[in-house]
Amino acid sequence: MIFDAQKLFRIIGIGIVILGIGLLITHQTWALFQGPRIHLESPLDGTSSPSPVITLSGSGKHLARLVVNNNDTPVRIDGTFTTTLLVAPGYNVIRLDAYDRFQKHTHLLLQIYGNFEEYDLELLKNTGREAEALNPSVLSPSA
Repeated sequence: MIFDAQKLFRIIGIGIVILGIGLLITHQTWALFQGPRIHLESPLDGTSSPSPVITLSGSGKHLARLVVNNNDTPVRIDGTFTTTLLVAPGYNVIRLDAYDRFQKHTHLLLQIYGNFEEYDLELLKNTGREAEALNPSVLSPSA
């Protein structure tokens, strides 16, 4: 039997290409099986807020779309997100809905207690959310 190096290199090259394609397919379909994941960094669930304005920040895996209380929230390329919300005095529920590119869905409920008496409109002027403070129906959580 004569050793043919060119034929051997061709077979090894084809094997490497097939292996690479297989790994790529496995990597892409793994996201389909896992679905989207949300990790909330702040505020923590059950937190008491002394201010009506809170900053919600966190990160996620496999996020194509993030919805916070029925409002689309931009997600950066690295999967992080930040948004500012108004909370009412007393008990508040914030709902985060995450979707991946295959439209798989997960949600997270966050409970925040607004530990203040009334809205300080001077504080809200800096956020541009005065109209929402004057209209409490905007603040009602939706499940």
